[in-house]
Amino acid sequence: MLFRSDHLLAIDWIEVADAVDHARAVDLAFGPGSAETMVTDLAANHSKGIYRAIVTRPGPQETLLMSSRLWRRYYDNGESIVEFPDEHTAHKRILACPDMPRGHEMLIVPYYAELVRQAGGRDVKLRHTRCVADGAEDCMTEITWR
Repeated sequence: MLFRSDHLLAIDWIEVADAVDHARAVDLAFGPGSAETMVTDLAANHSKGIYRAIVTRPGPQETLLMSSRLWRRYYDNGESIVEFPDEHTAHKRILACPDMPRGHEMLIVPYYAELVRQAGGRDVKLRHTRCVADGAEDCMTEITWR
């Protein structure tokens, strides 16, 4: 039996910094790139399950738009937006999160990449080009695909 309610609250919130520490520990324990594989596998599993409706949309652009709308379900502050300078490029930005920890791109970059692949994007490339941890006003990840 499934139970669903719009009034449920998450009981297992964790700080992003703790998730980054976990990713670093995975890399130390299992070798460089292991955390990226872990996050990629998580995104692949989500796209076949919990987020199936998002990645079955028509292509990477719609998938990235939908993923931005989900931001507030998982983060207690800030906002995620996406802009499309052209048909095969997205600028995914995180706004109003001044305490985003250094290294958080270990979590978001492989996740975004896998979502775009699951939505039909090929030759997906990502660069975390701006980061609040480095003093920028916002974080920006540039995503390109064919």
